[in-house]
Amino acid sequence: MFVPCSNVAPQLRRRPLGGTKMTARRPFPVAIACVLVAACAHGQSPLHVEPLPTIHLPESGSPQWNASLRHVRDSLVALAPDQEAERAVGRRDCHLLGVTGYTLMVPGLPYRNLPSYAYGVYVFPATTDAPVGKEQGDYQSTAIYYATLYNRAILQRLADCGCPK
Repeated sequence: MFVPCSNVAPQLRRRPLGGTKMTARRPFPVAIACVLVAACAHGQSPLHVEPLPTIHLPESGSPQWNASLRHVRDSLVALAPDQEAERAVGRRDCHLLGVTGYTLMVPGLPYRNLPSYAYGVYVFPATTDAPVGKEQGDYQSTAIYYATLYNRAILQRLADCGCPK
């Protein structure tokens, strides 16, 4: 039991921790809170993110790495993103395209709307917040530009008439 000294100022004559009794915490209220949070979050469908299935790059730093990045960049430059988006919607594929930076960036879709986008996101491989070398930087800039135009076309189509079932 705590007994204060009589020669101490009155404001210092209190129990440590304000006299609060230390008792064991009960896990039941915490468990209930966790279940409620999980149940509320379960109503939102998680964003489906996967690598872009059509681009396969060799291991970073391999002799073929830079040549592959240049080839993919040149292929993206040659494509018409709006036409590719129309073809994708015709195949009932309404994925958006994303680029990995510090976080996942999906040009044209505000970050706050990302979790509620129902059709998923394909992410360009070998994109990063710190590109290594000119080839990777050029590839990433081209991927961002392409994704911006492609996503704009997909989102416009969804706004006009939705994604076919």
